[in-house]
Amino acid sequence: MCLVQFIFPYDLILLYRILCMTNTTSSTGSTIGKFYILIQRYFILKGLSFDEQKWSGRTMRRLIAIQIFFPLLISLIYGLGDYKTKMKDGILILNGASDSTTVAIKVVNNIIYATFIIYGFIFIFLYRRSFKRMKRHAEAGTLSNLVNKQRVMVIFVLGCTITHLIKALHQIVWTIAAAMGNQTFIEAVYPLYPYANGLANFASPIILFLCFRRVRWLLVEGCISPTRKGSTVHSNRTISHSSSDTIEISRF
Repeated sequence: MCLVQFIFPYDLILLYRILCMTNTTSSTGSTIGKFYILIQRYFILKGLSFDEQKWSGRTMRRLIAIQIFFPLLISLIYGLGDYKTKMKDGILILNGASDSTTVAIKVVNNIIYATFIIYGFIFIFLYRRSFKRMKRHAEAGTLSNLVNKQRVMVIFVLGCTITHLIKALHQIVWTIAAAMGNQTFIEAVYPLYPYANGLANFASPIILFLCFRRVRWLLVEGCISPTRKGSTVHSNRTISHSSSDTIEISRF
């Protein structure tokens, strides 16, 4: 197991605080964003219109503001908290957040993760019920595409929920270890953090890439296709014109 740990002299405590706050803000913001996906997907299935633009621009701006400022507020625990220090080679260096700061941030994070997990499984149950309604109302010609698309979204939600459950369990164990002040326990749990954190943060884009053909196509096109000046995309279909005939060659 290889774990790289950067050493910060005490003189760089301000930079260290900013980095801790940035990490907390991005992690919490990611969880809130996934929670938005849970809610939006449910209303899409419930409405049976399958309109992806369920929320107005005003609503989106408010949700984005919450996604930014609420995590920033939580990150103040690191911004105003205490930090441990130790001597190494005659230099006073930072040795992570104090136990009280660590416990405080972990408790808040555990509440957020637990909320996400509970609602995640509730919405998965609701998705299943919505599938049955969708099959009754969808037209026969479009049923297969609709079911496949929504099934992939359930896989996405389930993947996000399970990976967050793993990280939440790690955070709970870490919180207990810090509260007990058992340094041996802390040192045993801490090296597992990159793996639990990596699963929670990177599982969703990997699932999107593997399950959605359109995501793969857009990524490949963005990497290898030159920018076309003056071109405008009006729909999600690629059309080939030949004489007076219009032939659809691809649909996403």
